[in-house]
Amino acid sequence: AQAILAREGHCPIAAPSRDAARASKTMADDLHGERELLPGDRVTGTIVAWKGRFGRILPQEPIDHEKASLKDGKVYVHASDLEEGFDKLRRGAIVDFQVYVNGTGLGAEECRLLEDAPDEPDAAQPAEKQRAAGKGEGGKGVKKTIGKKKA
Repeated sequence: AQAILAREGHCPIAAPSRDAARASKTMADDLHGERELLPGDRVTGTIVAWKGRFGRILPQEPIDHEKASLKDGKVYVHASDLEEGFDKLRRGAIVDFQVYVNGTGLGAEECRLLEDAPDEPDAAQPAEKQRAAGKGEGGKGVKKTIGKKKA
C-alpha cells in the first residue's frame, strides 16, 4: 500500500483519525453504492450495538421506507458519521440523525448525541454468576497449577 501511495505522490504516513474515517466512508460508499439522503426531519433513536467503529440505532418511530425492514428496522451508523468530538457511542445512548439509503439499507449521518448511556458498573454481575464463571470462592474456574509442587 505504501508503494502505491508513494508512486501516486502521497505521503505514506498515516492520516489523522478523522481523515482516515472520511476515507473509510468514501471506500464504503464505493463498495455499497452512493448515499441518497432521505427527505424529512431528523430521527431520534437509541444505540443498540456498538462494535469498534460502527453500530446500530433503533429508531424511536419506524422509518417509512422499503429498506427499513432490513436489519430488523435498525439503522447502520459509522464513526465517521458522528458529530465532531465523538468517535464512538455506548449502547443505550440516545441520538438523532439524518437517514440515508444505499445499496445495503438505511444508514445514519450527521449523528448527534442527545443523551449519553448510563454508566454500567464493572461489577454488575451477581456473585452467583461470578462464582459459576470461576470468579470467586467455590467456582469451577481454572485453577492455578503452575508453580505448585507435585505430590
